Amino acid sequence: MPKLISGFIDYTSPAFTPLSMIVIGSNLANLSIKNIKLPTALWGSLFVRNIFFPILGTTILLLLGITGVPLFTTVILSACPVAGLVVLFTLQSNGDARPATVLMSISTILSLVTIPLVYWFASLW
Repeated sequence: MPKLISGFIDYTSPAFTPLSMIVIGSNLANLSIKNIKLPTALWGSLFVRNIFFPILGTTILLLLGITGVPLFTTVILSACPVAGLVVLFTLQSNGDARPATVLMSISTILSLVTIPLVYWFASLW
């Protein structure tokens, strides 16, 4: 990559995460408590994303004999909440970002419980 482009990317890339958080936060601020309702399908996706897949992945890693730091690092990363990219892609495609914002927010709040739960599950073995 040319040095000019590489320098530009290195100079501007630290700003991208805060900017995405500002965009997501502004969408969250525009929601009222009445709008924080999730359809049943989204609750199912939260369960699958925050609990089922991390426990399934932990089980597979344990069956493969992976233990210690690689196991626990993978477990914690797999139990992290839904990425903010869901909201950003929804906004970019001119879709309704409310369900995506609510999904990401509730996933983040639930991860306060699910990350320790999945970590505890992995530490049983």
